[in-house]
Amino acid sequence: MAKSFATTTISLFLLSSGLVPVLAHRGNVRLRRGEYPSGEAYTWLPLDQIHSTPDSYVSNTLPVSSSYDAGAQPTLASAPPLPQATLDIAAYPELDVIPPTDSPEVKQWVDAIDWDLIPKIDPTQPGDCAPGKDAYNLRGADGNCWWTCGQCTRDVDISTCANFMDYGHTYDDGPARYTTKLLTYLEAKGQHATFFLIGSRIRERPEVVRYEYMTGHELGVHTWSHARGLTTMTNEEIVAELGWTRKIIYDVI
Repeated sequence: MAKSFATTTISLFLLSSGLVPVLAHRGNVRLRRGEYPSGEAYTWLPLDQIHSTPDSYVSNTLPVSSSYDAGAQPTLASAPPLPQATLDIAAYPELDVIPPTDSPEVKQWVDAIDWDLIPKIDPTQPGDCAPGKDAYNLRGADGNCWWTCGQCTRDVDISTCANFMDYGHTYDDGPARYTTKLLTYLEAKGQHATFFLIGSRIRERPEVVRYEYMTGHELGVHTWSHARGLTTMTNEEIVAELGWTRKIIYDVI
């Protein structure tokens, strides 16, 4: 995997996930597929009518089923009470574009990093695996390789489940148009998931993130803009993408 800022500071693992799990077990608890719940809260459009970010995204995104006041205790007993949200929309970058690297916030985050620990690797080109297509075989002694272009992993990477049919639900790119329906489904099944959040989407729907937190789900950073792959960005751009998303999650919950 490429030794870029992104992959040396964040370790992501992908596990099998699906909307309707057939069978899973966690420890001694086994979960079997039941009938899919019915009703408006569970109804989905045909796949050919679902778009990642429709023009009517905000106005047509379904509301959360419950809202919570500051001080409320999440279902996970060890989690801190919900704080008062401190979200100032005007203080955040433009939606869906890579944030500027010359803002005071990004400069502060950059200055806090020990850059002697960060490899100096040139960004790749979008849609290309330059400098070579076969990145795995072309990797050097420093292990400069990344999954997209070589399907290569390190010994410390988690790429498989330890036990057959063990898995965790992970969902990227939200809060999205149907996140609330997914949350309703998971709640009906007594299951929790990890949601990797886009900062731009959080700015539009912070109440969904607060609901996810309050109902016991795990939250992670999935960049601010989702505009390009992180290996195509400079280290400073990556700091901006991750830093702004981390900040807005902190400000919301």
